[in-house]
Amino acid sequence: MTLMTSPLLYPLLAGLGSLDGVLPMIPSEAAVLAAGVYAHTGTPSLWLVVVTVALGLFIGDHLAYGLSRSVLGPRLIRRSARVSRAVAAAGRHLDRRAGLLIVTSRFLPGGRVTMNAACGTARVPLSRFSPASAVAALAWAAYTAGLGYLGGAAFVDNPLLGLAVGLGLSFLLGGVVELIRRRSPRTVRRALVSAATAVAVSAATAVAVIAAPAAAAAAPRDRLGLQERLDDVVAVGAVGALAQVRDEHGGWQGTSGVAELGESRPVPVGGRFRVGSITKTFLATVTLQLAAEGRLRLDDPVETWLPGVVPDGRRITVRHLLNHTSGLYDYLHTLPFPPAPEFVANRWRTWTASELFQRAVAHPATFEPPGSAFAYSNTGYLLIGQIVEEVTGRTYGEEIEHRIIRPLRLRGTSLPGTSPRIRGPHPHGYVPVQDGGTTRLVDLTRMNPSVMGATGEMISTTGDLNRFFAALLGGRLLPAHLLDEMKTPGVAGGRKYGLGLAWQDTSCGVRVYGNDGDALAYQAVSYSTPDRRRQVTVALTPGTNRDLDDIVDAFLDKAICG
Repeated sequence: MTLMTSPLLYPLLAGLGSLDGVLPMIPSEAAVLAAGVYAHTGTPSLWLVVVTVALGLFIGDHLAYGLSRSVLGPRLIRRSARVSRAVAAAGRHLDRRAGLLIVTSRFLPGGRVTMNAACGTARVPLSRFSPASAVAALAWAAYTAGLGYLGGAAFVDNPLLGLAVGLGLSFLLGGVVELIRRRSPRTVRRALVSAATAVAVSAATAVAVIAAPAAAAAAPRDRLGLQERLDDVVAVGAVGALAQVRDEHGGWQGTSGVAELGESRPVPVGGRFRVGSITKTFLATVTLQLAAEGRLRLDDPVETWLPGVVPDGRRITVRHLLNHTSGLYDYLHTLPFPPAPEFVANRWRTWTASELFQRAVAHPATFEPPGSAFAYSNTGYLLIGQIVEEVTGRTYGEEIEHRIIRPLRLRGTSLPGTSPRIRGPHPHGYVPVQDGGTTRLVDLTRMNPSVMGATGEMISTTGDLNRFFAALLGGRLLPAHLLDEMKTPGVAGGRKYGLGLAWQDTSCGVRVYGNDGDALAYQAVSYSTPDRRRQVTVALTPGTNRDLDDIVDAFLDKAICG
């Protein structure tokens, strides 16, 4: 375990940051947050550190100091201990060395406080507890909890256990720091009592969390094999996998494998990933919402909205594009893809929808007439994205965000456009590339997703996808008759695919609705029963073995059928 990814780093830096005059607070806090971002995402995000530190220090310290000053008056502030001199010299500004707790805790009425950036206890008579002390206490509790979570959750998948471990380490090291800082018997006793209490509470919480699996043994058998099935996905060839299952017994989340080849860091439970063609279900939902509003019709010819763009556009309708019965050639078949080494040369290229579409129409239609057969074609959804823009005057990404992402509060979901980054915690994704006579895995986590565009550029999480499909199938996003249209196959007896929505029948005879996606370095599957009582989303980062459909289907069966 390296220093940069060790949980001990966070509380250690927090404790050092409390040594007034030894280590300035802003650099130490920046180091804590930078290490946290690195451990959770694998990439340092300096801008996030700077913004977080600046806002946290400015708002927290100024708010707490301002309230303390207004409630307690300037006389008490002038009589405060050493910190007051720095505050006065700064002219009503914060003491940038001491930070939030030292500035505020000195002003708590009637209280004697032991404070540092990792350990804090306060004895304040309730009769003299003020709004200022409440703000200070809440701010400090949130701040310490945040450091604790960074410390514990880097290598502990369970968030509660991570918080307990992190807080225990932070408070324990904080007590040691206080010993060094003060060296008075009274302070030593106070610091030790504080640290011992915090460790005891953390230990009790950890025991409760660790004991939870024992209670799970009493749960129905259909929940006990989920982790084993997820491990099977990695054993067959995935680098990492993560899943969320929701059923009548509650929720279950699990991960398997590693977040990055060559590292021991586990896949983050709430990690983000590229969802591929599941993007189509979001876009189809927006298109059907526009149809419900009377702004377009499913049987509108493409020529109505994109005149002169599509050959035979008078016979191809919006419906044909949505259910893959247009006959348009799939533009992806015109591009080099793994394992061809030429693919890597294009990973940063920005593609426009028009540019990709022109590559498709250079080839003849796959069948005639439109609507007579099913042939999966990403080209159709490129056109749907352009039609949405023509109808609304805004990009398809803006419409998806406005109509779905924000109302459903899908905080881990985004459409990156041309940005190559995956923001937030995420596993790394890989593609096999031929190199001479061998095939090696290339890290394709960062790539320009414009090559997928409206057909598959979206980034999301397992929880967000489950929430989206629950809202869709529950009638929150579409009227009933249009939801029925989504569930209607384009060709009778053909593939189980409607208007951006797929379905399949499990081994126990239960039909589930959703979609799956392949974004090259990431694969995802998300399905739900019609009554939303059972949902499952699985995402994985495939390795050299890309044929993982059967093992993923086995996990899906286990989650739905038990």
